[in-house]
Amino acid sequence: MGIPGLLAISRFSYAAGASGTVTVPSGAVVVRVMTLSVGGGSFTIAPGGPNQVAGPVAGSSVPLPAGTWWTAEWAPGLSPLGGGTQFVFTTTDSYYVEYATAKVG
Repeated sequence: MGIPGLLAISRFSYAAGASGTVTVPSGAVVVRVMTLSVGGGSFTIAPGGPNQVAGPVAGSSVPLPAGTWWTAEWAPGLSPLGGGTQFVFTTTDSYYVEYATAKVG
């Protein structure tokens, strides 16, 4: 018996790099995002998935002060960011986006 509201997870995966765009695969939910910019940068999030009313529409740019990490994480069944979510990391030195897919059956 699982914890109500949490997904049974069959697989974790991730995308990582320096700067660029990440699109979360269909059927996945975001569980962790981390990014670092040594000289100062920014990122945007265009939420997608079943918890969203419309398709991905980018929010305001999130500034990253020089030399700082930004991180957020959610339990898999509580993540507001699903498949189709897009992250755009600009002038960042490192990013990591971890996502999970639910167990089928």
